Amino acid sequence: MYYPRAEHTYIMKTFFDIIKDNNISYIADIGTGRTSLYMLGNYFGYAKIDAMYPIYNFERIKLIADSIKTVKYNLVKLDIRKQHITKGYDLCLAHLVLTRGIDNNMDLKELLNGIFRFITRYLIIIEDKDIALNMNIVKFATKCGYKLIKKLETKVPNEFINGDQKKDIGYLFEKKY
Repeated sequence: MYYPRAEHTYIMKTFFDIIKDNNISYIADIGTGRTSLYMLGNYFGYAKIDAMYPIYNFERIKLIADSIKTVKYNLVKLDIRKQHITKGYDLCLAHLVLTRGIDNNMDLKELLNGIFRFITRYLIIIEDKDIALNMNIVKFATKCGYKLIKKLETKVPNEFINGDQKKDIGYLFEKKY
């Protein structure tokens, strides 16, 4: 059985509680990982979830499928840096997309532009705090017509730095159409 990290569960659950009564029927999970799919499926089990994945990696897809057996989702191969999706969503969740982009030597500006190209009413972005602040996500969101509803920060134990903690930050944005 898979259980997501408590810090990210707290951020997602807090944001989901804020928007839960707003007819969330269509969701895009940008960057698809086990935590985001697990949380979305358990919280919005009635919704249609498109799980966006840039590279069809059989081992990764199998790991997700084996870990999250109770969530129904449609796997969509989509590189948000290069492709544009025209379908509208009620909620888009970008969980550690920029952080994983760094791990895969991707251009962060291209990834950020890709996230904000989605047509959505609510957008949740959860990232490493240093990356988020460096990319100035709130300013970028405002330029794209989004309003910040809530920001949350958590501390995450970092086993690579003796006793230190890194910080994660989550943003809940809304866009009126």
